[in-house]
Amino acid sequence: PVLVIVLVGLCGAGKSSTANRLAGRVEAREARRSAGAVTRQCGVACGDALIVLDTPGFGDAGAAAGATASAIRRACEEVETAITDTGRDAKFATLYVCSCAGRLGEAEIDAMAAVGFALGRAWRNQAILTWTHADLLEAATLAQFLEGLDDT
Repeated sequence: PVLVIVLVGLCGAGKSSTANRLAGRVEAREARRSAGAVTRQCGVACGDALIVLDTPGFGDAGAAAGATASAIRRACEEVETAITDTGRDAKFATLYVCSCAGRLGEAEIDAMAAVGFALGRAWRNQAILTWTHADLLEAATLAQFLEGLDDT
């Protein structure tokens, strides 16, 4: 089967940089700091047995969460069709990308709910949470960064 990793998260979380790393290319997808969204549509980085689906971020003032979720759902369907048309099976996994540049808050919770709309409620069954911008933690560890986060 072909593994399809769907990268989701808020705008500016580091999804495109993560896509580049996973695909083994440093600059395949445009990845830069910006006041606005950089990734406006879904894009893929491919290998023989791996497809990384980079998606627009939730929380973009220029796009409603429903529109972003619909674009992600359509892109997943198109990728699955393209793979199955070759006679291969597609296995999907979700990589939820969070940034250490800010705190987890309502925007992240809302984005996770929107991911459920895009990928179905079972998306968490095959999901991994990853952190980007760890360099911003300076001397703190990820565990220290997460201290005080409640279980809600």
